[in-house]
Amino acid sequence: MRHITPFSGSYLPDDVQFLLKPLVMEMTPVERKEELIQSGQKHYSDMLSQEPAPTPWHLDLFSQALKRGADRLAREVTQIAIELAHRFGDEPIVLVSLVRAGVPLGVILHQTLREMGKTSYHYGISIIRDRGIDSSALE
Repeated sequence: MRHITPFSGSYLPDDVQFLLKPLVMEMTPVERKEELIQSGQKHYSDMLSQEPAPTPWHLDLFSQALKRGADRLAREVTQIAIELAHRFGDEPIVLVSLVRAGVPLGVILHQTLREMGKTSYHYGISIIRDRGIDSSALE
């Protein structure tokens, strides 16, 4: 069993603890990355590419989507939190999010549970196409 030191990245430490092994690797240009993936020389998870900052168009699109969906999101996250609180009673609730896409929603749910007075813990773990879930993080 390997030892993993949790960290929170750009989130507050109380919001999530990532159960990931931090790596230092050089950035691979997107074109080169695609070439290596397509040729089978490297797996996509073995390389990182610099991601551009969101454009004003993307930020505006996000803002519009947030305005349209914020009330529904709040309502549905609250419903999930109420159901979890009901099912778990006085037991602590452990949330596990898949890194990147799942973490923001996990953070919102975790904050909602805490606002309801529930003890909860939130962890982020990785799942990689063709390699599966990080079983070490689950131990």
